[in-house]
Amino acid sequence: MAKSQNQLSFSIDARTIIQLGRDSIKNPTTALLELVKNSYDADATIVQVEVRSDSIRVSDNGTGMTTDQLENNWLRIGFSEKKTNKVTPTSRRKTGEKGIGRLSTDRLGSNLLLRTKSSSGVAVGLEVDWDSFDVDGRDLSEVPIYISPTSTVEVPPSKGKTGTEILITGLRQTWLATEIEQVYSELGALISPFAKVKDFEIIFSNEVLPELNGRIESAYYEVAELSLRAMFDDESQELSYSIVRAADNGSKGTTERISWTKLSNLLDKNIDYSSKLSCGPTSIELLFFARSEANPLMKAKGLTLRGLRDFLDNNQGVKIYRDNISVKPYGYNKEPAGDWLGLAQRKEREPAAINRPTWRVSSYQLIGAVSIGRDLNELLRDGASREGLVENTSFNDLRALTLACVLLLERQRFLDVKEEREREAATEKETAVEAVDAFRDDLEELKENLEDLKDKLKDDKTNNAGVSIAGELEEVIKKTNAAKRKVEDLLNNNRVLSGLATIGISAAVFGHETQAAISAFQSAVYVAQSSLKSKAGPNIPQALENLDLSLKSAKQVASWGAFAISRVRKDKRVRQKVSITNAVEGILMEIQDAFSAINIQLDTKLEDIDAEVFVMDIESILLNLLTNAYAFCSRTSVRKIRVELNKKTNNNISGFEIVVADSGPGVDELLKDMIWEPLFTTRRDSAGREEGTGLGLSIVSSTASELRGNYGVSKDKELGGARFQVWLPSNV
Repeated sequence: MAKSQNQLSFSIDARTIIQLGRDSIKNPTTALLELVKNSYDADATIVQVEVRSDSIRVSDNGTGMTTDQLENNWLRIGFSEKKTNKVTPTSRRKTGEKGIGRLSTDRLGSNLLLRTKSSSGVAVGLEVDWDSFDVDGRDLSEVPIYISPTSTVEVPPSKGKTGTEILITGLRQTWLATEIEQVYSELGALISPFAKVKDFEIIFSNEVLPELNGRIESAYYEVAELSLRAMFDDESQELSYSIVRAADNGSKGTTERISWTKLSNLLDKNIDYSSKLSCGPTSIELLFFARSEANPLMKAKGLTLRGLRDFLDNNQGVKIYRDNISVKPYGYNKEPAGDWLGLAQRKEREPAAINRPTWRVSSYQLIGAVSIGRDLNELLRDGASREGLVENTSFNDLRALTLACVLLLERQRFLDVKEEREREAATEKETAVEAVDAFRDDLEELKENLEDLKDKLKDDKTNNAGVSIAGELEEVIKKTNAAKRKVEDLLNNNRVLSGLATIGISAAVFGHETQAAISAFQSAVYVAQSSLKSKAGPNIPQALENLDLSLKSAKQVASWGAFAISRVRKDKRVRQKVSITNAVEGILMEIQDAFSAINIQLDTKLEDIDAEVFVMDIESILLNLLTNAYAFCSRTSVRKIRVELNKKTNNNISGFEIVVADSGPGVDELLKDMIWEPLFTTRRDSAGREEGTGLGLSIVSSTASELRGNYGVSKDKELGGARFQVWLPSNV
C-alpha cells in the first residue's frame, strides 16, 4: 500500500542492537546460557560449549537452519517463530519467545561466525561484526550482513549431520577461574536435574580449569539425606507429596495428601496468604543435605564429603524451571535476588538447633526445582527484562507453596533427628529419676557401710590408726548425708519450677478473670465511697451494697492467690499414697468458675484410683492440659471439655490414665509430634502473633517421661477436638 503524503514510519538506529544485546545482559554467563537454550529449542541432543582464551564456540546437533530461516527469522529482530510453533518435533516446549536471544553473542565478543545445516538445505553461514553497529547516526538497515554457502559445519554426531555452530571471537572479557566455575555450575543447572529429559547433554571444555572438562553431570543429586517430591493440583487445591530418607535404602516413601488450607497453617501467620492459590499446577522437588557427614548412599557411590560441600557451594538453591529450563535469578544464591524464598533470613530469625521444632534449613543445605510451564501456568509471566517473572499474586502464591514444602521437609528432618536421639536414649535404661534414685540408694548404702566400718575401727582399741580413720570416716558420712539432701533438694526444686511454670501458664490463660474481679472491686469501692460522700447525705444502704460487691470480688482475687500458693505446698512435693480422684476433683472445683464464665461445659468421668505419687506432678499435668483445652475452646461456638480418669495397665504394669478432651479445632496431623517440644506453640491471637508460651505441653511430656509414663494426642470422636492422654504407673 502506497504511503500518503503525511505518513511516516520509525527508523531504527543501529545502536539499538547494542542496547538489546550487549547492554541488556548483565554477565557473560547469562549470554552463553541463551545460546545453549537455543540449541535445546532446536531439538539438539548434544551441545558442545568451548571457552578458550581467544574464542567461544557453541555447537549443537539440532535441526539447523535454512537460508530462508536465517534471513527471515534469525535476522529479523523481535520475531520468534516460537510464539506460533511452541513445541519442537520431539515434543520439547520451546523456551524463548522474545526474538532477541541471538543478540547475546554481542555480549560475549565483537565478531560472530555462524554456520548451520538443516536436513533440507546446504550448509550456509553468516558473519557479523557487532562493533559496526556502534556508529553515530547509522541506520540499522545500513549495516550489511552477508549469507554465503560454507563447506563445513563442525557439529556433534547426528543422523542427518544437521546442526548449528557458533564461533565468537574478539572476546569482551578474560574468562578467569571464577567465571569458568560459574558457567559450569549454571550449565549444570540449566536443565532441571529432576526432569525426565534424558536426550539432552552438555559437553564442556575450557583451558583454565581442565578438570571440569567433559559431560556436565553429578551423582551428588542422588545422595540427599531427604528428598521431597510434591505435586500441587490447582483444581482440588491439594498437595500430594512423599519424603524419602537416605536411610530408607531407596524406598519410595508413602504419598500423603494435604489441602492448601491446612498446609498454609504451617506458614508465618504475620503474612496474609491466598485462601486459593492461583499459580497453577506445580511440581516441587527438594533435596536436603546435612553437609556435616557422609551418609550410606555417598559411601556406596564412592563420593566424598569434601566433594559434597563443593557441589553444594556451586548448586545450592531452589530454582524455578519453566518447561525444564531454569529461570534466572531464582535459586542462583550467589546472585542478589537468587534467594527468592528468603531462606537465609528465615534461618537468621529462627537460629534454633536441629533438635528444636522451630529449626530452619540453611540455604546452603538445600537444592530444589519448582517446575512450571508456559501453557499450564499462564499467570506466571516473564518480566520486562530478560530475567525473572512478574512478581504478581500468582508468583507470591508459588513462593508460599514452595515455602510450605520446605516446612514439610524441615518437619521430617526434625522428627528423624528426634527419633534417632530417642533410640539412643532408650539404650540407656535409666531415666533421670531412676538415675537419681539409684544414686540416692547408693549413697544410703555407702553411708551404712561407712558407719559399720567406723564402729569396728573404734572397737579395735589396739589400733591407734583406726581411731584416726574413724574420725575421717565421720566426715565422709557427713558429706554423704549432705549429698543425699542435695539430691532430694534437686528433685524438689525441679518440681517446684515445673509447678511455678504451670502457675504462670494458668495465670496467662485465666488472667482476664482476675483482671475482671479487680476491676469490679475498684468500681464497687468507688461507688461506695461516692455514696458516703454524697452532698445530699450519706446513702448507707447503697454504700453497704457496693461494699458487699467489693468483698465478693476481693474474695475472688484472693481465691486465685490461694490457688497459686496451694500448687507448691511442701506436702505435695513428697511421694505418698493419695487419692488421684480427689486431686483431680480438687483442681476442677478450683477452676470451675473460670470455665463457667465463658460458657465452657465441663464434664467428668472419674474412676476411684489411689496411687503412690507426687501430687504436684499430677496437678501440673492436669492443669496444663486443662489450660490448653480452655484456650482452644474459647475460640469455638461449641465449648465442651471432658476429663477422664481411668485405671489402665500398660506392659503388665498397673497404672492410671488422665484424659482431657475438648471441642476445639484439634491438633493437625503435621504437628502431633512437635507440640510437645519446648517453646513450640500453635496458639495465636487474632492478628496471627504467637500467644502461647510453648511450655505447657513440654512440662506434661517431660513430667510423664521422668515418671516412666507415656503421653499422646488424637482426635476425640465425641467432641471432635483434641484428646490428650497421659498414662502413669501407680507407683511413681
